[in-house]
Amino acid sequence: MHFASLAINARRFSQDTRAAHYSNADWGLLIDEAAKFLQNELKILHRRISFSLVDNQDTYTLPADLLAPEEIEFYTSGGTWKVKMRTLEEIRLQRLPAYGSRPYFYTLFDDEQVVKLQPNPDTAADTTTLTGAHSATITTLTVASTDSFYDYGRVIIDSEVISYTGKTSTTFTGCTRGEESTTAVSHSGAATITERDLFVYGLRQYRDREMRTFYITGNVDVTNASAAVAGGNSAPSWTNTVAAGDYLGITTDTTKIDATRWYKVLTVDTATTLTLDETYKDATATNQTYIICSPNPFPNRYDGFFRAYLLAAALDKEGDYKGSAQQWGKVERMLKTSASASTKPDLLLHPRGRHDHLRRPWSRMPVSGGSRYDTF
Repeated sequence: MHFASLAINARRFSQDTRAAHYSNADWGLLIDEAAKFLQNELKILHRRISFSLVDNQDTYTLPADLLAPEEIEFYTSGGTWKVKMRTLEEIRLQRLPAYGSRPYFYTLFDDEQVVKLQPNPDTAADTTTLTGAHSATITTLTVASTDSFYDYGRVIIDSEVISYTGKTSTTFTGCTRGEESTTAVSHSGAATITERDLFVYGLRQYRDREMRTFYITGNVDVTNASAAVAGGNSAPSWTNTVAAGDYLGITTDTTKIDATRWYKVLTVDTATTLTLDETYKDATATNQTYIICSPNPFPNRYDGFFRAYLLAAALDKEGDYKGSAQQWGKVERMLKTSASASTKPDLLLHPRGRHDHLRRPWSRMPVSGGSRYDTF
């Protein structure tokens, strides 16, 4: 469920369909609070990033939102190798050569957000060149040669990371453009393609106001079987307010009616034009009310958690402690069910009288002796 769908559902369940009590910004703050809490409790969101090894470079900087590597792999045409975590002292005891063709170990310097490889790579990632210019939407890359590249994986051209699912002797096929938060752009002929051969998988941080876009200004024109969207007679301004990866939905009421279908924004071309990543499948229409919103990074199975959390917070704010307690109970049960497969139950115990220290949101509701809210 997208950001706007969450807000509309919460507004409907809280009987605030006219936005008399809560604005979109208010719901955004509550959704942000719920998302941070969910990620902190269950560690759901992960990220996979890649690097191209550089000759005689042993340190690589991790993005700020990747909290800690859980697994690092080194890819070659001959196979995949695990890179194991060791302390500097453990690495010294291994007495490995200073340089080598592949890394065996890494050390994490979390205060600097870098990993240090051992041995120091003495070769660089393989490269090839594009054959002819390529647009931002092409999904097959034609190149000089794919020799020494692995059968599937990722490459980087200029600053764009691209994944591929197969290859021939001169093409990479099944490409997904703009991976790892990069932007799909056009590339000139003979541009250098570099293999991504070091992959880091780890827990990622939910960023502040990650779900922040709820844009409804103006109206739009949409055409069946076309991916182009234009501002209608009441022009919007999408520059710096909408981004690639957001979602567009057509709706007759932006406060209480969810869109029947959502379309991902591929590119924001101008202040009043954008391109979808698929053609518009509904009827052609002009001057339509619409919503453009941020995607929800959490899987759909957590939609119920968000609804319960938002309604509980709204009822809590209005002083309906009985209704709020019922919703916090739903939140607890959902978290416990989701965590049971991967987290020891005793890690979720909330000692009586220590709720404020643990900063659980349901610490705000009244608790009587022997209540089931004392433990989780």
